[in-house]
This record gives sequence, structure tokens and C-alpha cells, in this order.
Amino acid sequence: MRIWMILGLFLGVSSCGQNPPPESRTDKLAKSLCQCTSELLVLNQKAQSSPDSLAFQQIEQAFNKAKACSQALGIKKEEQPVLETSLQSFCPDLMQYPELIQELTSQ
Repeated sequence: MRIWMILGLFLGVSSCGQNPPPESRTDKLAKSLCQCTSELLVLNQKAQSSPDSLAFQQIEQAFNKAKACSQALGIKKEEQPVLETSLQSFCPDLMQYPELIQELTSQ
């Protein structure tokens, strides 16, 4: 009986220190895509308040950088639906632009 109590206590204490499960690939992709597009989203918001040609040139440059960055992530077409679910958690600002996500993640 005493062994069972000691074993139960040991298992209870050791389970408290467990590490969380490793981050899924789609969560990692969502966070990375969010980082790829952060500059583009900021410039897009600025351009909506004051349209000028310099802002649009900056947006084009930021888009090209975001596209190259997202292509380097190697997002697969079959990962798209799960990726969008992760993006809702990690990058809700990007989710406001579904066409942009589609453009950036298409190969």
C-alpha cells in the first residue's frame, strides 16, 4: 500500500513539470507568414488614410518581399485550410485580407 502511495505521489509531481506539446507546423507557418506580411499590412493601413504614389511604391516593394518570404516557407496547398485557422489565432490582422493570403500562399 505504501508503494502505491509513493508511486502515485511521484507520478502526480512529475506530471506537473511536463513540457507543452511541440508547436504544429501550421502554427509555425502562421506565425512566420504573419512576420512576412507585417510591413505590408502597416503600409496598407497608412495608404488607406493618405493615398499618394510613394505609399503605393512602398506597398509594392513590401508585397514583393512578403511574397518571396511566404514562398520560402514552402506552404503546401493542402495546408491552406489549417493554416487559415492558425492565422485567426496568431495573425488576425492578416485574416482581414483573404485575397492577399491566397496570393501570397499560391505557388
